[in-house]
Amino acid sequence: MKSNLGVMATATLAVVRTFLSASILVSVGGCAPDEPDEVDGLAEEAAAATVDIYTRMTAKDAAGFLRYRPDSGFSEFTPSSKELERLDLGFFVDFFNSDNQVNLRAVDVKAQALGDVAVVTATRVGYIAAPEVSNPVEARYALTMVWSKIDGELKLRHLHYSPLPSSK
Repeated sequence: MKSNLGVMATATLAVVRTFLSASILVSVGGCAPDEPDEVDGLAEEAAAATVDIYTRMTAKDAAGFLRYRPDSGFSEFTPSSKELERLDLGFFVDFFNSDNQVNLRAVDVKAQALGDVAVVTATRVGYIAAPEVSNPVEARYALTMVWSKIDGELKLRHLHYSPLPSSK
């Protein structure tokens, strides 16, 4: 059985391979858009989507959030993950139908396009708390998202976040 460190290393290696493959394709002109403006536009679109996805979660706007989810779902690795997870539609149906308090936002958003893939880094700030919690505590997480276009629509392909130390 793999340790958590082994699972994290395997997941990280898979993401690094994806980034390196995309970088190689860009450097040799594989699937890179023809115009630099297209690359800049993809990065800007992915940055805006990163902010929007958390706005949609906070508003419990399922339709707005789910427009970013590919039919096959997306992979996610979080502090509570024991292994790389693929989040299916059922997870989100339960989440948006829950009474949980949600207040999330993305700040310090930076994006870069690597061919037809955009990588976004940001800080996720906020909380998801049970309804009975009277004073939810905000947490900060380093966030990485991988976005790509599917049939012309921007979709989230992978999400990884790790806790940041408290600023107190």
